[in-house]
Amino acid sequence: MKLSPKELLKPDDFLEFHEDIHRYYDLKKKHWVPTTISALAKDSSYFSRLLGSDDQSAKKQQLLESIDRGNEVHKGVEHFYKTGEKINIGKWQPWLNSFLNYPNLKGWDCVASEYRLCDRRYDIAGTLDLLLQYEDVLALCDIKTKSPGFNKNHMEVKTQLGGYVSLLYRNWPTLDIKTCRVYWVTNEACTSDEYSTIDCLDLYERARQLYRQKLLPLT
Repeated sequence: MKLSPKELLKPDDFLEFHEDIHRYYDLKKKHWVPTTISALAKDSSYFSRLLGSDDQSAKKQQLLESIDRGNEVHKGVEHFYKTGEKINIGKWQPWLNSFLNYPNLKGWDCVASEYRLCDRRYDIAGTLDLLLQYEDVLALCDIKTKSPGFNKNHMEVKTQLGGYVSLLYRNWPTLDIKTCRVYWVTNEACTSDEYSTIDCLDLYERARQLYRQKLLPLT
């Protein structure tokens, strides 16, 4: 009997996420996973240096606030899909309301939310935001919380989504992700863009190849 996607995607009990340092620990290989999907999708070194510095500049404060906003909205979305109830997330509530009231979501069931994944061949981990299903269509979704007037970074988002597709296929080859989608969420509205799964996967594999080339010793 073929399992449904929701039955198939069991939690990886051997993968821990340490939120305070935003790192994954692999209990199977007994080590910290060296990189993540989001790090491969963008140059995270600048953000890491900025967060680790004593710099109190406006850029650092803006980054810290955007991280807090994203974390709180993601927690609110996860709670809603697990319980069916909306929670109050304080000053970030308008962002959560924008997402949950978006008509595009009607009729879609949640297969997985805030789901941790690990590719143990390449030592890469990540947490996908949402895997939604409508009839036999599976959509891998990412939520980006923004301020009004933001710019869309399609290349980065597609690479990130492709990374989650890769990790899903690595662990469950029978899954068929029909489409990849990003939700752009502000305190005023929610919009979305749809991407080809193959295009996203191709971008990610190129980013992973570049990452691995940097790890190779010079000869």
